[in-house]
Amino acid sequence: MGFLEDRIGESRVRDDQRGGAKADWLWGGIGNVLGIDSEGIADQFEAQGNKTAATSAITRSGFSRDALSQHGDLSTPDGVASAAAALRRSREVSDQSTQHRQSLEPIRMEMANNNSVLAAQIERERLKFNYMEARDANIRAETKAERLDDKAEARRERLDMLDRQDHRYDQQMQRYDKRRRQESIQGLVGGLAALGAAFAM
Repeated sequence: MGFLEDRIGESRVRDDQRGGAKADWLWGGIGNVLGIDSEGIADQFEAQGNKTAATSAITRSGFSRDALSQHGDLSTPDGVASAAAALRRSREVSDQSTQHRQSLEPIRMEMANNNSVLAAQIERERLKFNYMEARDANIRAETKAERLDDKAEARRERLDMLDRQDHRYDQQMQRYDKRRRQESIQGLVGGLAALGAAFAM
């Protein structure tokens, strides 16, 4: 029976209706007459052939079985080819992504440098603004202080003038009082003289 099974397996042909292999009509018919499952043998031979071909396809692909297994079914050569194509596309996309990131790196570095320059410029402008604000505040404070000094000076001059006027007024009053006293004394002396003259008569 081993010989017959080998012939049935080797004579298998494509069965488009069930999507697999079937035994050749001659050897399959002989097997069926002898009670052998010709279709099962054909399926086994096809599965073994697919496994052997798939193993060879994996080797030819240049990828490891583990890497390919993440991208498809490795039970048939077509599945291996599909998985290899998918893995190849995935790596191409990854390489393109890496190249794209690398191509953007100079731009990122330039932008980072520009950001640093801009940040430094903003800081300089901020310090300049703060300096100008402080200077303007000092100028305003100095101007206000000068105005207050001018007012204080004017007030001092006004007080000095009032003091001088008070002093002159005091002097005038002193002279007036002195004159009044002298006149009073003279009047009193004159009265006494007249009174003495009257008594003398």
